[in-house]
Amino acid sequence: MGGTLSSIPSTSLNEDEMNECYPDPSYPKLKFQSIVQNGDDWGSGVHRSPASVNGVPIWPTHLASYAPERSTLYHNFQMALAAYPEKNFLGQRSILPDNSSGPYRYITYAEGGKIADEIGAGLLCLGVEPRQRVGIYSKNRIEWTLAETACNLHSNPTVALYDSFKDIDYIIQHSEMVAIFFGEDQIQDVLLACQKTIDHPHLQLAICFDDIASSRLRADFARVNVHLTTLADILLLGEGSEIPHTIPAAEDVAIVMYTSGSTGDPKGVEITHGNIMASLRALELNLEISCDDVHISFLPLAHVFERLVQAFCIHYGAAVGFYEGHIPNLIADIQELRPTFLIAVPRVLNRIHDKIQQGISAASFPKRFLFNIAFRLREQALLAGLDTPLCNRVVFSKFREILGGRVRFIVSGSAPLDQEVHRFLRVCLCPCIMTGYGLTETTAGLTCAHPKSVTLGHCGGPLPVCEVKLISVPEMSYETDSDPPRGEIHVRGNNVFKGYLKDEYQTMRVFDRDGWFCTGDIGEWNRDGTLSIIDRKKSIFKLSQGEYLCAEMLESMYSKCPFIAQILITGDSSRSYPVAVVVPDEELVIEWARYNNKVGDFNTFCAAPELRDLLLLQLDAMHKEGGLKGFERVPRIIVESQLFTIDNGLLTPTLKLKRIPAAMKYRDAVAELYEQNGGD
Repeated sequence: MGGTLSSIPSTSLNEDEMNECYPDPSYPKLKFQSIVQNGDDWGSGVHRSPASVNGVPIWPTHLASYAPERSTLYHNFQMALAAYPEKNFLGQRSILPDNSSGPYRYITYAEGGKIADEIGAGLLCLGVEPRQRVGIYSKNRIEWTLAETACNLHSNPTVALYDSFKDIDYIIQHSEMVAIFFGEDQIQDVLLACQKTIDHPHLQLAICFDDIASSRLRADFARVNVHLTTLADILLLGEGSEIPHTIPAAEDVAIVMYTSGSTGDPKGVEITHGNIMASLRALELNLEISCDDVHISFLPLAHVFERLVQAFCIHYGAAVGFYEGHIPNLIADIQELRPTFLIAVPRVLNRIHDKIQQGISAASFPKRFLFNIAFRLREQALLAGLDTPLCNRVVFSKFREILGGRVRFIVSGSAPLDQEVHRFLRVCLCPCIMTGYGLTETTAGLTCAHPKSVTLGHCGGPLPVCEVKLISVPEMSYETDSDPPRGEIHVRGNNVFKGYLKDEYQTMRVFDRDGWFCTGDIGEWNRDGTLSIIDRKKSIFKLSQGEYLCAEMLESMYSKCPFIAQILITGDSSRSYPVAVVVPDEELVIEWARYNNKVGDFNTFCAAPELRDLLLLQLDAMHKEGGLKGFERVPRIIVESQLFTIDNGLLTPTLKLKRIPAAMKYRDAVAELYEQNGGD
């Protein structure tokens, strides 16, 4: 079971073989996406990429990023600046005279380099010293990346703050940042945070990306001993300066990335320049881009995934276009920018899938019939390594235009992508959809599927800069000697973070004595060497009869119900069944209300017993369809009209549910729901 260095000698894996399709395990010429050393057990042994031996990448060794001169983000940008000075670097939509959004306008790498130099020099003029931490608190925009680039010129680690106010004062205080960049939308939040941390004098400089019309604001900041200025003022200070750069080393911290803080205070993950460049090198094995490619930046820059992708774009001189900051308008921005690849999260892909499905359902019978035939033909062709040009032109081209018509590949991360959504979008939108897995602590990437993999339900094999193993978790009945092998995922490699800022205790808790980082995620090795994420240790709770229930697994299953937009599975260990908080799909609810001649708004409809009963029927149907156990049935629900969002503190910036805050928010309502139904 599985591949070893003896059965698949790593030295024979040349470039042509690495580009071969990875078929279904039942196919005789099975290719492995991970291998173990000769003689090691497939379940408990250390898995590595077929492109590495003992964790050392052997393919492709010719890539420029392996050269020592490109070992930091500083060198990464300087080499791009030298190679692509006139290429488009950063872009955003212009504003037309009628205040509508126009086409994208760019600055070049040369222009970006000049601005970054001036920002860096301006910071030094105002007393920011090399290697001191600098915060950035804003939605994604050109100035965000320019500020980060400027900080790298003088070895200033950047502290990313999410574009929502919760925990900002704690992070400002804990990180000991001396300066912070922000947009005008965040200015009041920054002021309030400064007022809360007035007894902690590290923060001295606040820089607004936008103009400040109110002189009163400057006075308000001055009262808390912080100098408020603008980016324009910083640029004037740094103009023409020839201050030498303070060049970082690979082992220096580049980013302090705070976790979402689902329990207690957020932890500051220290990510080095070497971590980022190692992860960047690993991506080169699966992702092929050039200076002619275009990336749309909408995942938060306060999350390491997007930071890594932008470093990857800079590496190749590719262009980065920023969305306008409103997720409902994201598709319009994508269609205007016409990116050549898409980095997304499952929630975005799910919404695209749902909208396409709704359009197909509303089409006439002849069109649906034609679509179904074309879908089957193309799916079979793609599984055989072929394609269907006629079907693409007649049927699927309109779907490709949803993403601008130029997307060559899609990478989905942050959470597992539903297999049916993956299958559907691979046929309709883009044949190459790669799923990956990683954490902030692993600099985003840990595994990634091969671009030609045709199997679903996994997140690929280990990247060439790390090694992965499973450790049995007997209390959850996960054993590495089972078939398939299952256990907690442990990782070790050059992409694993340095430690938690000022928290040696928490750092020691997540590393074992041999330097393996313990992720807390439960994985399963598949026969082709891919890894599937099947559980999370922290999402387990026990029911009164002693059964363990996996909330995340149930949420993934029940969220497939048509009327359910979001769901939280929760419960009480003194009760025998779980309950759920359900946010219905607003469009479908309004359509249901219209069909049933109901009067009111969405909030009114959510309070209707008839809607609650409909949702319970759908949950029961999904419980049967999914073959779930009796104790996994959800017999009672709370219908919530307000979406879980980043702003209300119930989602992380990568749109994952923050389980502890959500459970706390609905604790009283859940207790009341149990009491209403008496006893168990």
